[in-house]
Amino acid sequence: MDKREYLVTERQQVTEDIVSFVLKPSNGAICSFVPGQYLVVDLPALGLRREYSISFGDGLSYRITVKREAAPKDQPDAPIGQGSNWLHDHLTVGDTISAWGASGGFQLDRESSRPVVLMSGGVGITPVLSMLHYLSRQASRPTWFVHACENGDQHAYADEVNALVAQADNIHKHILYREPLPKDIKGQHYDSSGLVNKTLMQALLPLDNYEFYLCGPKGFMQAAYDILVELGVADESINYEFFGPATLVKAKPVGGNQAVRSTKQQPKVSFTQTGATYTWDPELENLLDFAEENNVFPNHSCRFGTCGTCATKLVSGEVEYFQETIDDIPPGHVLLCSCAPTMDIEIEQ
Repeated sequence: MDKREYLVTERQQVTEDIVSFVLKPSNGAICSFVPGQYLVVDLPALGLRREYSISFGDGLSYRITVKREAAPKDQPDAPIGQGSNWLHDHLTVGDTISAWGASGGFQLDRESSRPVVLMSGGVGITPVLSMLHYLSRQASRPTWFVHACENGDQHAYADEVNALVAQADNIHKHILYREPLPKDIKGQHYDSSGLVNKTLMQALLPLDNYEFYLCGPKGFMQAAYDILVELGVADESINYEFFGPATLVKAKPVGGNQAVRSTKQQPKVSFTQTGATYTWDPELENLLDFAEENNVFPNHSCRFGTCGTCATKLVSGEVEYFQETIDDIPPGHVLLCSCAPTMDIEIEQ
């Protein structure tokens, strides 16, 4: 994965707590990406790397969108989002910044002709907005855009979405405000109030074979996923990405995976902190998914081998990697999101 230097050519205050930055490669290189991907931004002042979705790209530059992550109101002493706060407070037009990418597995299937449903909550609009831009140019592909946010003050890119819908006959949109403000006008700023629910989705979508793309905070994502499953949508038709460390609680097959549970040929995975040992499930993609499946929740962020957050000490055994990583993994450590065991292992979790 390439690392480049970027010049900040524009900075826009999208909402009170969301800012966008337009980044142009200092060497004039082409900015290619698949709608839905992100850049991995290097923040040497903090010793951190953070992923920020590309909300728009024109081939010559990327636009990333960053929400200031403050401590929760009911937990004022909790850690703030160090990366987002630094960018909000320090990065401005004329500055340079380093980033890797574009990267990430949350990608619009551009080869498919199936109708698309884009569902986003809050700042989760940013990767699906890049998809919406692409789909607005694909006039033959029906697209439904469903966005939920708190109110008009928190509604990012409303004018941009309205412009895309106005110029593309294939796009339909529905905006929900959880608690509209007195100044928010129904039918002008939003279409309905409350939360996304099964009745709404049934009313919005004609019967068809859709691809779904979901992005947003954990509560929104879990609710959206559960609604789609209840409506009979196949899991392979639901693509998603979280903002922040989280994972979906998926429905398990009836009876469970008995073959995996009973086999003696699969490796054993032991966790030092809990003292528990489990048989590896080959239906899971990586050790991070496996840990979460067994109620062990390691620190993580990107889930794609780009940030290094899930680096964990490997006490014994061996693993194999199935995707490229940008970090030199610390000696004796593994990136849980990018590998699977090849023999019995013990990890420090």
